[in-house]
Amino acid sequence: VNQVVHLLDLAGDAKYLKTTIYGLSAYGPHAVCLIVSATIGPTAITREHLGLAVAFSLPVFVVITKRDAVTKERLRSVMDAVTRLLGRAGLRGGVIKVKRKREAVRAASVLLSSGGAVPLLCVSSVTGEGMKALRCLLNALPPSTAMMGHRKDELMRLPLLFTVEETYQVPHVGEVACGVLVEGSLRMRDRVMVGPSKEGKWRVATVAGVRRAKHRVTVIPPHQVPVLSVEPGQAVSL
Repeated sequence: VNQVVHLLDLAGDAKYLKTTIYGLSAYGPHAVCLIVSATIGPTAITREHLGLAVAFSLPVFVVITKRDAVTKERLRSVMDAVTRLLGRAGLRGGVIKVKRKREAVRAASVLLSSGGAVPLLCVSSVTGEGMKALRCLLNALPPSTAMMGHRKDELMRLPLLFTVEETYQVPHVGEVACGVLVEGSLRMRDRVMVGPSKEGKWRVATVAGVRRAKHRVTVIPPHQVPVLSVEPGQAVSL
């Protein structure tokens, strides 16, 4: 069964660390893929990124790139360095080395295990080595509802909270908002309060359309990133 996976590409350079923190906190990803170059190995910023993932309690798997550019001895050294780094970050369950699809499916299932092993893949975009296993791992990741566990029902019972990250004006559609549904659930024709504006005002609006992954949907559960079209209403005072 194929599933839709949204990839959020976050900056790897130290000077963009604030952007990375924003991406992890604002968009609420369900898992983190830590990228390590085989030619360089884990760096200080790798340690920072791993620390952020652990601080946000996000499941982690590691992908070592440029496998074709190093010797087996160098690759083994980088993998050992990654394992030590994971241990220092509190992830002491070791690593699961993933080379085949069957191993990828098993590795995806352990991501939800507290204190479990961290999946580790070695890939090359030149030779294609490891790419099938990586795609299989992404496809086998537990759905977001499973990652939320018992919190799903609790979050859906809460009042609606949708954080708007970007807005657009689309011809023949009107105002469109993209963001993260943090709490509650969202349905077509729901009446919502939008704000505050730069002037500190709120206004009533009606959800005219909901799309996720370019498809029309009628309801959105928590921790999804939909795009909404809204029909603006009158301003209100709170």
